[in-house]
Amino acid sequence: MTGNPEASKTVPGNKDASETGFSMFLERHPWISFAFVLVCVLPEILYSSQLKLLWHDELFTYYIAKAPTLSTLIFQTQTLDLNPPLYYLLVRGLFYVLPNTPTVCRIPSMAGFVLSMGCLYSWTRKRFGVPWGVVGVLVLATCADIQYSLEARPYGLVLGFVSLAFVGWQSATDQRGKLLPGLVLVVVGGFGALLSHVFAIFAWMALVLAEGVRIRIRREFSWPVVIALLFPFLATAMYVPLIRTHAASYYPAAFQASIFGLGPYYIGLLGSPLMSLIWVVILTGLFVEKPVIQPGDQLPLTNAELTALLGLFFVPAILILYLANAHGAFFERYGMVSNIAVAALLSSAGGWLTRGRSAVAWLAALVLFVASPLPGGMILLSAHPGMLSLSFQHQPVCQACELVKRVSSTLPLVDASGLTYLEMDSREDSEFLTRVYYLTDPVASIRYAHANIFEGMAREKEVFPIRANIQGYESFVQQHSNFLVFGTYDYPEDWLLRKLQADGAHLSLLGTVDDPQFKDSQLWRVELDVHAGQK
Repeated sequence: MTGNPEASKTVPGNKDASETGFSMFLERHPWISFAFVLVCVLPEILYSSQLKLLWHDELFTYYIAKAPTLSTLIFQTQTLDLNPPLYYLLVRGLFYVLPNTPTVCRIPSMAGFVLSMGCLYSWTRKRFGVPWGVVGVLVLATCADIQYSLEARPYGLVLGFVSLAFVGWQSATDQRGKLLPGLVLVVVGGFGALLSHVFAIFAWMALVLAEGVRIRIRREFSWPVVIALLFPFLATAMYVPLIRTHAASYYPAAFQASIFGLGPYYIGLLGSPLMSLIWVVILTGLFVEKPVIQPGDQLPLTNAELTALLGLFFVPAILILYLANAHGAFFERYGMVSNIAVAALLSSAGGWLTRGRSAVAWLAALVLFVASPLPGGMILLSAHPGMLSLSFQHQPVCQACELVKRVSSTLPLVDASGLTYLEMDSREDSEFLTRVYYLTDPVASIRYAHANIFEGMAREKEVFPIRANIQGYESFVQQHSNFLVFGTYDYPEDWLLRKLQADGAHLSLLGTVDDPQFKDSQLWRVELDVHAGQK
């Protein structure tokens, strides 16, 4: 870590011969470069969003945002989806003025991701110049987690608000920065992040820790900054009912967090940017005039800034350890804020090691761009510009449903997974859905899958516009001795097929479909005697 509180000054430029009038023009008008990157990134985001149907969790966002009243919306976030209410309120507002489509439902998350890109670019280019700012943005835009920037869930929004707060905090604590605007950004970013997702509190603690390091080193206590960092904690008052409800949830062992997941997570996080870095090293050795590596006198980060970035980087590790102790589930999207740190630290290290040399930065930017899906997204969208319409709806054929219709026109179809059930309900016609069921059994779900997160489906049917059927297992098997099941036998979260087999049912695999819109692929025929449900 650096020891100089003034280390935030820009690395002295190692001017290339290529830095002519055009390079200087870009430095004088830095947001032109960002706008160009944005023009490259947005088509990929929009194209992917238009092709992607709302999945289970996104449907919760969609339905809750359309709740009949605001009080009902708040209640449903606390009892059904277990998230603070900001994202749902933003989507609700958008639905008043825009079509109620999946892409519109995802706009807040996309906006958060773009905000994060802008904050990162603003911070990085002030240190190392425009080229390294572009590198930082491309590292963020091409990370493995970019998919969550186009989901109707709060993760992209958290990314944007945490980035905004970081830039605001850096400005408020920098001797050359502006105190009041910085404090406003901290407060807005803090409330925005903490009112979007419960786990944002871990990222916020990284900023609080960084401020503690700054106070200790500078021996300078700034009440306005401390208050701005602590004030957003008021938002956590809304977490109490969420935590109480979540405590009653059980997840299969396969989904529970484990310390053994730390290595794979960080390998996935760093794999793509590090591979691009290797190519940059190879290509600079071939095409850029030597010597390339000329480290600056000191890393242009203060101890406090480095603490904040490392804190964000280790948020996933802290979450994994916390959830492993609580037997909770960890999914990669929970640690998405670590991508801010990866992008900021890699671009900072590159700028420091080359003294801000622009030729290396532009080469790195080119490698990142070419190795990403961005060029393909631009080409596809240029060929199909109609997909830019917010009203565009992608409606693929349900292969499993077609197979069911060919097998039988009357047999009930049971979705073994709550994920598939809710998604199928939102996509198929009402006539077909009269045959579709989801079965509940609190005892069997715990016994065979150690999971109960879909046992509240009957309550969800009461408040969401679910058209398919919900029924208790025992009641259903007493009424139907011959039916179809769409599921995956060995999926950790699904219990139905294992329960049926234990009850003596005869299971016949009728076929396997390759349908990316559902997690399940197997269609089974079930035959059992009328006493099966009593075992």
